[in-house]
Amino acid sequence: MNYLTLEDENLAQSGMKDLPVGASSYSDTKKLKRRYLGYSLDKLAESLNEDFEKWTFVAEANNEAYLAVEVSLNGSLETILNELRAQGIKSEEQVIQQEVFVVSKK
Repeated sequence: MNYLTLEDENLAQSGMKDLPVGASSYSDTKKLKRRYLGYSLDKLAESLNEDFEKWTFVAEANNEAYLAVEVSLNGSLETILNELRAQGIKSEEQVIQQEVFVVSKK
């Protein structure tokens, strides 16, 4: 699981000028890069989960800043995390371990 936190809000919002007039959020794809404009960190994580089903992204709670980021659609997880980091979004990998007890009745 990749836990996303906003490290540099100004940097993560620097592309907001590209948001179309009248739109609250917007995404598009150009040259195998996906842009997410006007997304909260939570909505960004949700969209990344849809676009990259093999990885899981979770956002920092209570962060509603509107962001503008771009990631490669054909990149590895490391590439995507580096691109996010360069745009002010930090990611920490967290492993969730759970103990499961199986009880059966004979």
